[in-house]
Amino acid sequence: MPLWYGGDDIPDQSGRTVIITGGTSGLGLSTAKSLTSRGAQVVITGRSSAKGEKAVKEFADDYKRSGRKLHCLVNNAGTALPPHSITENGFELTLASNYFGPVYLTNLLLDVLKANAPSRVVYEASLLEQWGKVNWDDLGGKFSKTSDMGMYGTSKLYLLMMSQGLQQRLQGSGVDVFAVQPGLTSTSLYSGMQKTFLFYWFFVTMTFFLGQSPERGCLSLLYCATAPELEGKGGSYWGPRYFKLFIPNLFNTDPCYAQHKLANNSEACSRLFTETAKLLAKQDPATDALLRDAVENEE
Repeated sequence: MPLWYGGDDIPDQSGRTVIITGGTSGLGLSTAKSLTSRGAQVVITGRSSAKGEKAVKEFADDYKRSGRKLHCLVNNAGTALPPHSITENGFELTLASNYFGPVYLTNLLLDVLKANAPSRVVYEASLLEQWGKVNWDDLGGKFSKTSDMGMYGTSKLYLLMMSQGLQQRLQGSGVDVFAVQPGLTSTSLYSGMQKTFLFYWFFVTMTFFLGQSPERGCLSLLYCATAPELEGKGGSYWGPRYFKLFIPNLFNTDPCYAQHKLANNSEACSRLFTETAKLLAKQDPATDALLRDAVENEE
């Protein structure tokens, strides 16, 4: 694979429309700037997934009514170490913002993505997926007691597994689903963290000395959103070649390998999709057909 630095390596994006959640700062904003510089029409949202399911549905409904095309959905919005709370839908806040919101939005927009295939969905994961845990009896974290980095890792593990589970169901649709991780990057993510957690100070210190810029951290997002050679190769996971050493992404965007065993278990990934579908369908019975089918097939 040739070295890929972004910038002029990004193919001409004229005629393509991309939605980027959390696109008002950090990785999302850098991704948006790079795509628009290559001719893409970019629709930016704030952290709408953190505002609840209603806000996500309103955005998706408004977008579909507009009649605009959609060729790529970049799910970048997220949070870490927020004050612990449970949303009105019964989800722990980190999981609601980082996982259930993006998955819900993806499924609400799937019909538009299919209509404009070949198209792509990109989920932003993290090397901290290896800290995640899957509690099949409480996937939404309703009975959780804290919103620590373990919960953040769980949200990223879920996204990795969902990228696999969703791709399994989209074979032949022309929609490719990717997961990416940016490496250690200086963004505003830590600004909302609770400073009482030791990891906050570790994160801030590491980022100050070793963190790469958002312009470099977004390379894996850009690669999965635009690279022609990835068409038909959904279900893969991408990031910096040397991310384990926290070395800036200077050398390429390469395939990554999930550290958590469940992210490499196709049956577990399929089960997570189905269980997620059940939870979301309880909140919105009229949700996307792909989710409804998953629930109905289990009955």
